[in-house]
Amino acid sequence: MPETKLAVYVTAHTVKKLVGGALAPERALALLYRLGVEKVYLENYRDGLLVPPSELEKARKLFEGRYEVAGGSCIGTWGEGWGRYADYGFRVVCLTDERNLELLARAMRELGSVFEEALIDDFWAQWCTCSYCVERFNSEFGLRATPEALRRELARGDTPTARMWARFSTELLSRVSRGFVAKPFREAGGRRLVLKVAEWREDFYVRGLFLPEVARVFDGVYVGSAREEEIVVRAKPVPLLREPVVLLGAHRGDLGLSAPRPHGHHEAGELGLRVERPDVPRHERAAVVAEAVQRVDDDGHAHPLEPGDELVRAHAPAGARRYR
Repeated sequence: MPETKLAVYVTAHTVKKLVGGALAPERALALLYRLGVEKVYLENYRDGLLVPPSELEKARKLFEGRYEVAGGSCIGTWGEGWGRYADYGFRVVCLTDERNLELLARAMRELGSVFEEALIDDFWAQWCTCSYCVERFNSEFGLRATPEALRRELARGDTPTARMWARFSTELLSRVSRGFVAKPFREAGGRRLVLKVAEWREDFYVRGLFLPEVARVFDGVYVGSAREEEIVVRAKPVPLLREPVVLLGAHRGDLGLSAPRPHGHHEAGELGLRVERPDVPRHERAAVVAEAVQRVDDDGHAHPLEPGDELVRAHAPAGARRYR
């Protein structure tokens, strides 16, 4: 088996805690050392919180020299001060809103000024069916749909209207991704930009996530597998973690892991883990690697995850906790 690489994705809120002293850097470094981490992604935006480049630089210096460091951003999420949004129990940005486009470009420009490589984490899709989006859709396709009627059509599945909306969403997401995500990131000095999309593949086509087009915009694509009830990591809990980490999935050879949120230690629960498989060829990046990582001795005792551990399929034991 090729050697694996374990990486940690640190959310914007945790980055703020690290540079502000609310989370002691030595505690985070001790946890990463215990897990055998080799790479760290530092996020600059999530849910309205934009970490200034000066603070990102401070966070990068905490890890530089010990780990490979890259940037991250969750630009699909909406926050106070942004424009229109769609609400699915979580709020995501409307891509036809000029205020949102302005803030997207700012977040990506600031990210590119600090990191040459970055990962867009989840939620980046065309979610919105507001009256403004539907009005533009009607104008392009000569229709008279209402937002309510469109949503009913999308719920029905593969209908002529749904196919037109899929084309509209793909073109909109591609245009915004090129002009307001990739372009400002690269103009500021960024070189490699990877998109991570959630494993909602049944909705990809109406969310604008046509992977051949996505692959033309981004340098890599990462897709998670949302089958947590069947795929787990059997690893011994480490300090600050009360449960084993759970495998989310993989795309282009990257295995996604997430740490459960422990009692009283929310900062540890915000560290998402990812195992990277750089050996997977570029042309196979659309293939999902739905494998779990486990290392169990002959007596059935689980051990902490280590670089180079064998990758195998596994099923969750009865009663295993599902984590999202």
